[in-house]
Amino acid sequence: MCRCTEKIARDVKSGVTVRPLPPGLGSDVATTNSSCDWQICARFRQTSRQSMQITYHFTQRDFYEAVAAHFNSRAAWKWILRGVIGCQVLLVATDLFLYRTGRWSGTLASALYPIVVFMLFWLVVFWGYPRWAARSQFRNQPSVRGPRTLTLDSNGMSSVWDGGNASIEWKNFLRFYESKNQILIYSSPACFNIIPKRTLSPEQLSQVRQLLSTHIGAGLLS
Repeated sequence: MCRCTEKIARDVKSGVTVRPLPPGLGSDVATTNSSCDWQICARFRQTSRQSMQITYHFTQRDFYEAVAAHFNSRAAWKWILRGVIGCQVLLVATDLFLYRTGRWSGTLASALYPIVVFMLFWLVVFWGYPRWAARSQFRNQPSVRGPRTLTLDSNGMSSVWDGGNASIEWKNFLRFYESKNQILIYSSPACFNIIPKRTLSPEQLSQVRQLLSTHIGAGLLS
């Protein structure tokens, strides 16, 4: 029961007339002919709804998915990936055409060897590097181990873990990005905080999106 509702109950007992609120503002908020102001109460209830707290543990997979999401959120990286795939397809098609038409004097294996090396190199870059970076960051940061409690409210975001804590106001964040499994909140173009979506209920996920959209701006979806 909110403070305004408690006052209404006291007014009813003392014989003061209680006037209902307009529809849609909730049955537990009302105005009276006393000093109770339903607008103040409504704002109080809205502020309380804009505060949430979650506790979770990071995993190495969280870090890998976050690193992968970070690269996927960058338009330049996507165009590089498309360009690499396009070049590989073009090279394979060209070599096969030269071999089939007799314009390649060597064997088919010798024609495809440079392309295979090229493909393996980019496979390491696109597939191996995010996993290596996630593994390295997770293992070399003691602060990411153990339970972590994250609080989001109208002022900003604060985090408490075994050995430390941090609080950051919303004005210090640039943007946020939501992938299939992670939410990244950026304080710089390359530095971000991670919220694993697996730790959120549907209601909490909706609340996180609302808070981030209100205080940071429209986010990007993968």
